[in-house]
Amino acid sequence: MRKYVLPAALLGGLMSCSELPTAPLTQQLSSPSSLSRDVSHVPIPGQYIVLFRANGASAMANAATVGSLYGARVDRVYTSAINGAAVQIADDAAAALDKVQAQAKPQK
Repeated sequence: MRKYVLPAALLGGLMSCSELPTAPLTQQLSSPSSLSRDVSHVPIPGQYIVLFRANGASAMANAATVGSLYGARVDRVYTSAINGAAVQIADDAAAALDKVQAQAKPQK
């Protein structure tokens, strides 16, 4: 019986390396579109990303100024990728803010 174990193991190893057709890997995995959320690109009313213009002040100071002068509720302050903040603010206040010291873009 021992004389058949080694040849059987070698034959099994060779068969596992054969080039039998298999399904492509891309069909086995879920498509990225099924994993991502639905992005409808519709602005969220009253929510804006405010990009601060360079004025020497920190993003935190600019966000505090926007909050106090324009009645905005600051949700997040961004300092690495952009100099800005995510705020909840009235649409007319966002329009006024856009003209004065920062660029307000609707959140999507």
